[in-house]
Amino acid sequence: MMNKFFFLSTVFFCLTGCASVSYPDQNRIVEETISYSTSRCFGACPVYSVTIQPSGAVHFNGERFTKVIGEQDIIVSPGIYKKLSSQLSRYKPAPGKVENNYNCVNKATDHQTVSFVWTYKSGVETKLDHYMGCMNSSDKSFNQFIEQLPEMLGINDLIR
Repeated sequence: MMNKFFFLSTVFFCLTGCASVSYPDQNRIVEETISYSTSRCFGACPVYSVTIQPSGAVHFNGERFTKVIGEQDIIVSPGIYKKLSSQLSRYKPAPGKVENNYNCVNKATDHQTVSFVWTYKSGVETKLDHYMGCMNSSDKSFNQFIEQLPEMLGINDLIR
């Protein structure tokens, strides 16, 4: 009886050792969500956060000085996500990194910071904090882009 148990145990462990293990394809395209939030400023700047998914689902949360206070979900074309992702790509830090422009040379005070977060399916986050008071030419260009985001994402009516 003991020999039979030993034999069956050995066969079981040998067979489980032959089980295949699949590893994720490292070359696959990883979908990510893009979020941004605005901070307070000295004045009545709108404070809100928004997240857009590749499907075009947009989640808005108005916190202060917005037309809509609280959460609101809307749907936009998936092409809007692609456009946003493409246009933000030049500012996006390397995956998993956190960057900011707080040490800019030409700086005005009392402006908002806009925080961008790219979240991958794996949970890895990439972050960029952009102070809107930086007045360098590249910062001004990014400021103009940021000012167009509410219209691009279809949330302008929720803010103003």
